[in-house]
Amino acid sequence: MLQSMQYPVSMAESKKRLQITLSDSEYQAVLNAARKKGMSVSQWIREALSASVGFEAKSEMARKLEALRVAATYEFPTGSIETMLADIEKGYTRD
Repeated sequence: MLQSMQYPVSMAESKKRLQITLSDSEYQAVLNAARKKGMSVSQWIREALSASVGFEAKSEMARKLEALRVAATYEFPTGSIETMLADIEKGYTRD
């Protein structure tokens, strides 16, 4: 007899069902790709989505890092941090 195991939320994520519609040729391409890797279609799609989301997150990070690198090449006159904070505070208290 199988018993269901109860996991704390941190150890197990709830699963959500996703339905997609593919053309015959799209499905065949996914099926072929899954078979080549010895995977089910569902498993292959989950891994493809996971890789895609990871790629987008890395792309976003790379874009932000590049913006910081470019910004770091500029030189502008600034004051000490104490002076800048005092100026900001003065701006808050002006009527």
